[in-house]
Amino acid sequence: MNNNKNPLISPPYYETPEASPDKIMGDYLHLLATDGPGVWCAADETKLPYPKAVIKRALIWALQRESNDETCELLIRSYLQLGNFQPGIGETNIGYDPTKADPALTVPERFKLVEEGSKAFEKWEDQINAEREELATELSDVGLIPPFTGE
Repeated sequence: MNNNKNPLISPPYYETPEASPDKIMGDYLHLLATDGPGVWCAADETKLPYPKAVIKRALIWALQRESNDETCELLIRSYLQLGNFQPGIGETNIGYDPTKADPALTVPERFKLVEEGSKAFEKWEDQINAEREELATELSDVGLIPPFTGE
């Protein structure tokens, strides 16, 4: 019997009324690939296909079963990327994501977008970084990554 009180790894951590862990991960990874915020961007948490807690449980469930290092790295990055989803951002992602920039932009136009995106992201940066540190600590607490030192 598992006496672990951590809600991220205690049964029934993988059983959700929303969907199977595979479906939850698939929907979340699809969002990241299509409309998710880049590393220096943020999106409103209402864009998430499931509550953060549900996505976390599904990702941890997968990480505890995955043996491929590249897949584990993707799942860890995806877990940490949850910090880039914050309440109150609104419908449009903020920040500058070079993968979504119009390739026809001139260098000055692109620079202006970078500058505007940086200013918009700056408002949320501390909150995002704090949550990403919490997320890293959660992964460390369940033994999936080395302890987070904040460095």
